[in-house]
Amino acid sequence: MSATIELLGIGKSFPGVVALQDVNLALHPGRVHALVGENGAGKSTLINILGGSLTPDGGEIRLDGWPVRFADAHDAHRLGIVAVHQEVDLFPDLTVTENIALEQGMPARRWGWIDRREQSRRACQALAVMRADLPPEALAAGLSPAQRQLLILAAALTERARVLILDEPTSSLSAAETEVLFEQVRRFRSQGTAILYVSHRFEEIFALADEATVLRDGRRVWTGPLVDTSSEQLIHHMVGRAVDLKPRDAEGAAGPVRLRCHNLSAADDSFRGINLDVHAGEVLGLYGLIGAGRSEWAQGVLGLLPLSSGEIQINDRPVTPRGPGPMARRGLAYVPEDRLHQGLCRGLPIRLNLVLAMLRQLSVGGFLIRRPEVQRTRAAVQALAVRLRSIEQAAGTLSGGNQQKVVVGRWLERQPNALILDEPTRGIDVAAKVEIHTLIRRLAAEGRAIVLISSDLPEILSQSDRVGVFREGRLAAVFDPRKHSANEIAAAALPIAGEGVKEPRQPAAPARATPAGAAGWLPLREAGLFVLLVALFAILCGRSGYAATVGHLPSLATDAALLSFCALGATIVLLVGGIDISLGSLMALSAAVAGQMWQEGRPFSLVLLVGIGVGGLGGFLNAAVSLLGRVHPIVVTLGTLSLYRGLALWLLKEDVQIPGAARNLFVEPLAGLPLLVWLGLGVALLAGVFLRCSVLGRQMYAVGSNPTAAVRAGISLSRTWVAAFTLQGMLAGLAGLLYLTRSGQLQAVSYEDTTLQAIAAAVVGGVAITGGRGTVLGVALGCLFLSALPPACELLHILTSWQRTLVGAVMVAAVTLDALWRRRQT
Repeated sequence: MSATIELLGIGKSFPGVVALQDVNLALHPGRVHALVGENGAGKSTLINILGGSLTPDGGEIRLDGWPVRFADAHDAHRLGIVAVHQEVDLFPDLTVTENIALEQGMPARRWGWIDRREQSRRACQALAVMRADLPPEALAAGLSPAQRQLLILAAALTERARVLILDEPTSSLSAAETEVLFEQVRRFRSQGTAILYVSHRFEEIFALADEATVLRDGRRVWTGPLVDTSSEQLIHHMVGRAVDLKPRDAEGAAGPVRLRCHNLSAADDSFRGINLDVHAGEVLGLYGLIGAGRSEWAQGVLGLLPLSSGEIQINDRPVTPRGPGPMARRGLAYVPEDRLHQGLCRGLPIRLNLVLAMLRQLSVGGFLIRRPEVQRTRAAVQALAVRLRSIEQAAGTLSGGNQQKVVVGRWLERQPNALILDEPTRGIDVAAKVEIHTLIRRLAAEGRAIVLISSDLPEILSQSDRVGVFREGRLAAVFDPRKHSANEIAAAALPIAGEGVKEPRQPAAPARATPAGAAGWLPLREAGLFVLLVALFAILCGRSGYAATVGHLPSLATDAALLSFCALGATIVLLVGGIDISLGSLMALSAAVAGQMWQEGRPFSLVLLVGIGVGGLGGFLNAAVSLLGRVHPIVVTLGTLSLYRGLALWLLKEDVQIPGAARNLFVEPLAGLPLLVWLGLGVALLAGVFLRCSVLGRQMYAVGSNPTAAVRAGISLSRTWVAAFTLQGMLAGLAGLLYLTRSGQLQAVSYEDTTLQAIAAAVVGGVAITGGRGTVLGVALGCLFLSALPPACELLHILTSWQRTLVGAVMVAAVTLDALWRRRQT
């Protein structure tokens, strides 16, 4: 039987790491193929290549015997390759229905409008397949881990896939839910789908799979049928490589306990009931699968992860974990797993990196003394054998092994009694690994207690006096590596029958049903804004009288309508996770170009198109430069702000004067309100319909909510960003022209305050500064609130400077409340 998809000689490398080397894999129709390997064996990299998320450095992919190359995950999905990854990436600010639709492809009518009926039908069908009792209109942010797993599986298992990839699909499922999943896997197999099943649960592999492939150190070491294979043989293939590192010599009697944990449990349940003692002169190795709780335990001991119970002692003295700095002062140091992002200040010199934890000790009156700083650095470099050109060399230019030495050396300067090393040799070459191991042995010989966390079992066996194995958040067993084999220790880390499929540790919280594209408490915020508006109106009535206040309403509505054009543009960019501070200058440039044409007597239709076109072109330029240069848009628009302002000043050699007849075009009343107000309401309505009902609008929410999930769902981040910035530019161009019609003239100045007011109206109205959440109704209320604030402040005799302070305080309060809500949701 020919393979549906075949990988031939696949290789993939990352900086300092060879993830895959010459790997072959063939998936056949109607068969389940298991992929097995230790942590770091290359399974995730292979899955991402097969699913289109990564491009291999070498080798070939064949689909039905024909060579193919996937441009991205959407390209692979289009060809029938459906992947369910271990780390569930959902759009937390979108509903269950919308998440399913984005995973499967948003159903659309003509002109890009969403087919709501079909979208709802598909969601109900998908949830029924997995028998998932989830409210279709609930936000994904309110789902438990098990519910999120069910949601992503429901979206994938209702598609007609040619190749189905399941990566640890039962990690959060109960026994009943797992059995439903197995039924669907068997259904897909009976339909001729080629299935790749990745799991550490051997009972699942032997229950479902027909054959298996074992990866080890990025290479394929075994492929064969499972009918004649045992779990012991699979484990042997996984860890059976020779341990060519020099094993640690047997030590004498253990010294006093340096670090003790009693019944330690995490608040998030990532580890529970951990009892561990680490003695002076001892290396305690911790082994386990990803997510077993090893690194989480270390972070809990340091105070980086909240604890729910338990006691920690250092040198027989109880301590409360409060972070790496305070714990280092009590004698415990920690070298994190990710040295590049969590351990090393790559842009700073080696000197500063090494003494970073000793700044107070090296200072006098709060000022550093350079001579002892240099002396300590040189002594540490010599003791650790760091290879460098100069101690002023940037730490990021060192090799991986020397970077690791610098991170270790920083904490050794504090002379800790106990040291936790989390994956200290990950991503470094063999020679550097031997040097790190030599350093670990020397530190233990000096009487320090060492905790070595590693996914490399030979390293754990060769370097440890005792080996603690974590499984499912618990310390499963402690072994003597001189008396127990690698197979025994590896088997202890694997989920066992009865534990592999179990009920969730905590009952799943019921999902909360909330409107699409809005935060769970957003209606409350809008109601609060409405109450504030009523209060401001009451102030105006109380101070100036009801009749006078009502007479000022058209002017107030006009101010709010003008601001709404800019605020809606700012909202669209904020939704995708960006920010544009050149909006005011772009308004000025658009008004300058269109205004001069209007002054020359050109047709208004042409003037309008030119004004909107100039704004759209400026927005497109902002997005293009940000994407091409991979620079945050706030940096780009800081530059284009000056560029657009300079062009506007150059064009306006004299003030633009608009004819009186043209000025009256939008200020003439219609049904008691200026035409400008009705235009603002119409644009707001169109924007609301666009964001809620169009495919592009929902994709904007998705990109801002979770960019990684958006890419996997086949959404182009670059196209979405370009569309958002271009639309903002077009609205800025329209706003600039409308501001010009109201004032009748444009002086050689830009609308500097408009950018802040627009962003403030969006944020106060409920748009998340981080993207993914917000409604047009909230923005409209925000515009009304900011427009009503100045007259109310004047009647209360509040100075203009305090008005700005008040607006800033409201923005800070809105952002703070948004952050608190988001924390509660997660």
